[in-house]
Amino acid sequence: MSEKLTGRKLLDKLKELENNPSVERNKEGEIMQHVKVSACGYIGIRPDGKERLFYTDFSDAEWEAKSVAKRADDGIFWWSNEEDSFKDKLPSKWKEIIFLDELKYKLKEEVVDPEILNLFSKSDDRNLRYTVALNKNITKEIHDKLKKDDSSYVRSAIIRRCLPSEYWGIDETDLSKKIKEGLFSNDLLEALCEDKSYVIQQAISLSPQTSKNTLMELLENKNKNISSIVSERLLPQEWKDLDTEERINKIREDIPDKIVLSLLQKSANWKIRYIISHLIKEENLPVDFDNNEAFAFRCLEAFDSECDLILGDESTLILSRSGTSSDENYTISLQRVEEDDDGDFDYENINDFSNTLEDLNSAIEEYLEEGGSLTTIEATLQDK
Repeated sequence: MSEKLTGRKLLDKLKELENNPSVERNKEGEIMQHVKVSACGYIGIRPDGKERLFYTDFSDAEWEAKSVAKRADDGIFWWSNEEDSFKDKLPSKWKEIIFLDELKYKLKEEVVDPEILNLFSKSDDRNLRYTVALNKNITKEIHDKLKKDDSSYVRSAIIRRCLPSEYWGIDETDLSKKIKEGLFSNDLLEALCEDKSYVIQQAISLSPQTSKNTLMELLENKNKNISSIVSERLLPQEWKDLDTEERINKIREDIPDKIVLSLLQKSANWKIRYIISHLIKEENLPVDFDNNEAFAFRCLEAFDSECDLILGDESTLILSRSGTSSDENYTISLQRVEEDDDGDFDYENINDFSNTLEDLNSAIEEYLEEGGSLTTIEATLQDK
């Protein structure tokens, strides 16, 4: 696995990409984020063998590299973004520290006065608040305050204090490996479930130490990848032993009980989810999966999961959705895309549809009437 670049190496790699005209870019000419993340080594492998990119870890490393470089090049001290009175409240030995890395080391490794820790816990820099959260000697007041911090990065440091101290500040990927290896008891994993990191929650869902009760809590996870992993683990063995086609045939022959039905509803396979949706609505089961409704079902699930998903040809005709991923009701828009003389894209709204299966089916029909192709939509859905 390639090295995760940090500091000057990371900045040099980004500069190298910027000077490469063949690198994939968006319509504004900016390098695509997935290209930067991959090139800088922030890559992992999922249990199914597919590649996973660690966007958050990369963003943290990029921010830190640029922050340190700016202070080194411009002579700007770590407190430059703090309120004017912040530095004045510090004892002289803390005022003498220039760079963030040195400051973080002192806050984490040394015995620090609780008043100093309390002061840095109010810093505008989340990296400093995170480092305070890793100090073994923080007071209950600081602990409780950082547990409600605006940054999930800081909150995660507090949550991970449930683990032995040698694991508090380790890399998220390394921690997930320890969890999957079964190093931690279910009591610790249950407490760790408060950490909303996908990597951590996925690891908990795969850990051999995770109890049935903890898995049941994870089953309701908003991330469908997590809930599908958990549902598979909770299925009775007789269902686990069946492949997709065998499961579909078994469903047709004998309607599963409510518990199995609820687990199959969260299956990673869209065909199983589709046939279960008919059972739940007490409708006749579909004869096959090569029909308009089944295609619309896949599209609707994709829109439900990704608020920034675009289906279609992004340079000519698209279906896109409004709102955020947490919205239960949202609008799906059919839009024509045209590039102007300056290379910018203009979007003409053709029609809007609600997020129901019937309406989305109509949206797809109109998309085809306007000259769109199902092939371009299928290309987006193939991994869904």
